[in-house]
Amino acid sequence: MYLLRLTVALFILPFIGLLLLFTACKPAANLQSQERLENAPRIISLAPSITEIIFALDAGELLVGRSMHCKHPTEALNIASIGRIDLPDAEKILSLQPDSIILSALTPVEVEQRLRQMNLPTVRLQHSGLDGLRKDIETLAKQLGREQTGARFLIHWDQTIAGIESAVAAKSIDPPRVVLLYSMSALYSAGSGSFVGDLIGLCGGYNIANKAISPWPQLNREALLAANPEVILLAMSSEERSEMDRNAFIQQLLADTYWSQIGAVQTARIHFIPADWLTVPGPRTLDAIEAIFAAIHEN
Repeated sequence: MYLLRLTVALFILPFIGLLLLFTACKPAANLQSQERLENAPRIISLAPSITEIIFALDAGELLVGRSMHCKHPTEALNIASIGRIDLPDAEKILSLQPDSIILSALTPVEVEQRLRQMNLPTVRLQHSGLDGLRKDIETLAKQLGREQTGARFLIHWDQTIAGIESAVAAKSIDPPRVVLLYSMSALYSAGSGSFVGDLIGLCGGYNIANKAISPWPQLNREALLAANPEVILLAMSSEERSEMDRNAFIQQLLADTYWSQIGAVQTARIHFIPADWLTVPGPRTLDAIEAIFAAIHEN
């Protein structure tokens, strides 16, 4: 009996020791976690693209403020709004005591200068084309101390793009003429130097807006007709897409004296793509790439 009790005791004692060690370390771990949270940088984002990238880097808890236009992901709506991208509320920003304000080219330089005059540090990201967007994601990961998360995300980014490049190379066809339209009435588009323009080229299309002077041009009806696009990519909000019947829409265009002359309309190669994917550069750009590739290379 004595030997049995001794054996049981020797068996149980190590587990009791581990339990005590875990119990003793748990408050310390909680304190370390609390300390990291207290020492974490307080960030304000002045662009939807920046907010989406921050959440993709698993750093949403660092955000203490956002622009009123930052609505994705839905968790961003729980963060205090500091107003417009181009005219943020300075008093609100001061009250949030940010360590850094991260902004894009959408915020005027004069606004950034005023923020700096108030001793508020700023970081400007340009999102210049697809390569520039990748660099901005890497920069932001370093700025927020999320290098490992950023590296994993960029591996996925690079693999997706490499896969598209391989698929395009395997097609061995002449690039079809493509136009992206944010509005079929105003004919706003995306040209050379824009991240969307880069996406069209990446996916194997020839962007007819490449010759425009501005990266975000307004096209001329006569020039669009002369270019005769074979594929039309139409940016639409979720509400517009839910209410729009694609076949009925194409029939309306076929009945129009202007649009019925364009090849993409005649062959029904008109594709609706979520507007957010084509206006907010960031993590969802990968979704845009896959959608544009599918549209350009449909059977």
